[in-house]
Amino acid sequence: MIILLFLKKNNKSLIDNFLNNNFMKYKLLLMTLFACGLGWGQISESFESGLRTSGYAGNGTNSGNLTLSSGAWVFINSGLRSNNFNTGSYSCQIQSGISNGMTLPTLNTCGIIEFWFRGGVPTLTKTVNSISTNIVLTNTGVTNNSFIKYTATINETNNSIVLKITNSATTSYIDNVVTTNYEVTSSTTYTTSWSNSAPTASVDAIIAGDLITTTDLVCKDLTINSGKTLTIGAGKKLTVSGNLINNGTIVFKSDATGTAMFDVYNGSQSSLGVATVERFIPSGKRAFRLLSPAVTTTTFISGNWQQQTHITGGASGGFDVTETNNPSMYTYNNQAATGSGWTPIANTTGTNLTAGVGYRVLVRGDRTPTNITSASTDNMNAAITLSATGTLKTGTVTLNSSSTPAINNTSNPTTADYSLVGNPYQSAVDWNAVTKFGIDASYYAWDPNMGTTSQRGRYVSFNGTTNNYVGTPPSQVGQFIQPGQAFFVKNTVSGTAGTLTFDESDKATTSANVFRSANTPTLGVALYDPNELAIGAYPIDAAKAVFSVDYTNELGLGDATKLEAAGENIAWYRNNTKLAIDASAPVTTSDELAMKTLRLGANKNYTFKIETTNFDSALTPYLVDNFLNTQTAISTSEVYLATFSTTSNTASYGEDRFKIVFQTSALSIDDFANNIKIYPNPAKAGTSFYIDGITEATVFVYNVVGQNIPVTVMSQGNAVQVTPTAVLSQGVYLVTVTTAGKTAQVKWIVE
Repeated sequence: MIILLFLKKNNKSLIDNFLNNNFMKYKLLLMTLFACGLGWGQISESFESGLRTSGYAGNGTNSGNLTLSSGAWVFINSGLRSNNFNTGSYSCQIQSGISNGMTLPTLNTCGIIEFWFRGGVPTLTKTVNSISTNIVLTNTGVTNNSFIKYTATINETNNSIVLKITNSATTSYIDNVVTTNYEVTSSTTYTTSWSNSAPTASVDAIIAGDLITTTDLVCKDLTINSGKTLTIGAGKKLTVSGNLINNGTIVFKSDATGTAMFDVYNGSQSSLGVATVERFIPSGKRAFRLLSPAVTTTTFISGNWQQQTHITGGASGGFDVTETNNPSMYTYNNQAATGSGWTPIANTTGTNLTAGVGYRVLVRGDRTPTNITSASTDNMNAAITLSATGTLKTGTVTLNSSSTPAINNTSNPTTADYSLVGNPYQSAVDWNAVTKFGIDASYYAWDPNMGTTSQRGRYVSFNGTTNNYVGTPPSQVGQFIQPGQAFFVKNTVSGTAGTLTFDESDKATTSANVFRSANTPTLGVALYDPNELAIGAYPIDAAKAVFSVDYTNELGLGDATKLEAAGENIAWYRNNTKLAIDASAPVTTSDELAMKTLRLGANKNYTFKIETTNFDSALTPYLVDNFLNTQTAISTSEVYLATFSTTSNTASYGEDRFKIVFQTSALSIDDFANNIKIYPNPAKAGTSFYIDGITEATVFVYNVVGQNIPVTVMSQGNAVQVTPTAVLSQGVYLVTVTTAGKTAQVKWIVE
């Protein structure tokens, strides 16, 4: 509210009489009004004689401080003069000189200032927090007895505001100085547009009409009226610094461009309405996903996720019926002593979704009938967007042995201290910020894109201590857990339930992966089907080793145990434990990384894609093949591809076929590797090449994505002739030469 104590000229006798005769009686009242904010947030001063402090010199000049009824003024070569603005009234005279003028009493709020000025051109200066700026004055064109009315907009509040009016070189006069409080907009209402501009963090927003945001929405209190819907656009963010009063609907959209998020929120919720959260799933493998909604639904699964995809599990109970009625939606029972821990949901017509609970859902695609009536396919038929409606989860969420979901408190080997939990928020969460007590620093997500074409995913682990994840791009598993994502955590001490605490401050403002230790040496191995590697597809599985003085060669900080899936898996092996991430002390000469190749198939081709970062150039890793009895140097300056084959011999696909060893000087194969010479190099397409100085060898040729190029090998005197059986395109090829148990790899260029 703007309150003006405006002393008009034609009320002079009334004001004089009031102040002169009742000054002592109303002194306390005036002081109280000023103390309550009526005074120093506004000024109305007309410099009448009755307002002058006793002893002030009229009809002359003066300098110094003077307290008038509107506050403490500072005058520089200024004084009161009569017969200026109106006959019989006073004005403030400012002597000539650009430094002369007057300073208004300090204000804590100012919206507009207006005053009358005669003689030259006035200057207005504003000082806030010791910073002075000149303010643009507007000549209104309104005149009175040679005075011109000037105005200026200040719009300041919650600061010590000092305004100073100075004159030009001539003697000037000022009268009727008036300021108003700065009226800060407290709310804005959306019907078809905002009534008072878009809200800010200090302005309440009222949704009185349906609104779909195309930018981030920021407000103080947010009120959604009954029957109205606020839709936060995909990839946009809602920030509420006050309280949420939802009597309608909030929708958080998700599509291929991103997912809407609810920013850090520390207010209270009062709700007669609901929130709808979406989770976009791009077209990919027809596979299980680990999902979790950010709402506890007010209706059953049949009215939520089942509206967008088939959920099977029986001939009744609301399930979509199939020939087998195999379950497609599970929760995880970490108390199960036998089986797998996966528990099919009982029905879809009597079961609600719960925020923060993890679910395993087979996503076939949309609800096209043939998705459950025809033979299973490798891929989804279409991208889908799952939708769940209910009460939005906000505030601190603590998971322990008695929460929902509960943290595992058993030591049974079936669930092995793992618990399936979900991101409880409609926001990305920084795993490194989540409070963990008795919970390992690693979490385990299911990436449905990994595995071979016919396989349906692998577990990918991220370790918050090493800030590394196991997998190769384009896997998106990393530091930031996405809204709608479920994942596994593991107790630090077997049989003792840890505690996992999500706080609003753990919400992430970015989904980019940020690695804390940029210079930490790493070695990652991804296992591929060569044909999948050739088209840039996902790996079958992967493992990573990280080396730092922060870690030891004992199990502990930074290590992530291997959570296996069906089909081929790879892992490191240390202290009788399979690891997805092996966090070890810095590498020294003769160190080894023992690798487990699990459930490889017979008579198949595979490729290791090995990538290193920040390795000492004097230290060389070697891939040791115990089946072929070969050792091959691994390049630390570029991606290294090692293609191998299995046979019907069980040792060729056994768990202990490979390991990696480190040397600072040459192994027995180095002289051999350095002396390998092939010619012509570069060569013309369609020609053979020769390996000089060798009369017998096993030779494989691969393109840069790991595909094997068929070749014939013939001995030609003191050389071996290698001829591709197909015409090659221009490019770089990798030639692997093995003889007498020694293997080397060199590049061959075809022009």
